[in-house]
Amino acid sequence: MEVWAGLVFVAVGYYYWPLSFLELSLMALAYTLVLGFELFNTALERMFERLHPEHHELVGISKDLASGAVLMSVIFSCGIVFLIAWMH
Repeated sequence: MEVWAGLVFVAVGYYYWPLSFLELSLMALAYTLVLGFELFNTALERMFERLHPEHHELVGISKDLASGAVLMSVIFSCGIVFLIAWMH
């Protein structure tokens, strides 16, 4: 879902508001960073659910930290988009 939403968002935005190669590259990098952290977070959560199905405090903390990494990548991506918008 996130892949298609991001691609549609970038395509529509690029159609109405053309970007330079550098701007488009930075947005693609930020987008790929978020997807990469999402994949890592999902893999980590599935692994912990398989290896340790009952609740454990350290497993919960590890899942929270992985989710925090996703949040940081989203904030970084929003910052990139904001800077590109501000420059225009």
